[in-house]
Order: sequence, then structure tokens, then C-alpha cells
Amino acid sequence: MIGVGSFFSVSDNSGAIIVQCIRSQRLKFDISSGSKVGDFLTVVVKKSYVPETVKKRKFAKKSDIFLAVIVNSMNGLSRFSSSSKLNFFNNFVVLVKKDDIFNPFATRISTSVPSELKTYGFSKLIILSNDIF
Repeated sequence: MIGVGSFFSVSDNSGAIIVQCIRSQRLKFDISSGSKVGDFLTVVVKKSYVPETVKKRKFAKKSDIFLAVIVNSMNGLSRFSSSSKLNFFNNFVVLVKKDDIFNPFATRISTSVPSELKTYGFSKLIILSNDIF
């Protein structure tokens, strides 16, 4: 179950590597507890990598607070059209901008993204990702 205190891997090139959830913000109205794919989280960066040579672009530094969208979760993603459930090995998030929540903070997404994110309004995330399933 994804909740407050959960750790996530970041799947974009924002500079953050590991983040921790400090607040869950549900986008969908659902009876079940816990956050799922497509929900917003308020996260704090626990581990980051900022290259010394690149100074033009903003990077996420340690102890910065961001909004994030859950892209992959170990909890799974149910598809009703084929009645199948997709499980992943890690929980992945993508950092988004605070002023425009449907635009990502980074310029590239390295993991595969489910096509269900398009129904929630995250079409920009699908365009930036390597693979769509």
C-alpha cells in the first residue's frame, strides 16, 4: 500500500533519485484506501544527483519539496478491458511543477508509462516517455 512515509524511485532526469511521500492527494474518488497510479503525492527528495558541469537547467536537490505523480506501483494496475492486473517491481514517480500540475519538472522519462494516464490528463507524460504499455 502506498501511503505517507513510502519511498519511491524517480523515473525522470530531474536529478532526484529517491523521494519520500509526506502527503497523499487523491485525484480519483475511490472507496479503497491508499494511492494508485495517476494520484498526486507531495514528496521530499532524500537522495539526488546534480552534475557539476551542467549549470543552465534547474535540478532537484536534497530536501526540496515537489509534487509527484505515481507512474508505476508494486500494488498493481487493473485493466478492465482485458481483466488483467499489471504488477511492477518498484514504485516509480515523476516530479511535476507546482504551478502547472500536468507538466513534468524534467525533460525525459526513462520508464514505461501506462496508457491510463492519458485519461487522467497526463498526456505530456506519455509524450516524454520511452515506452507506453
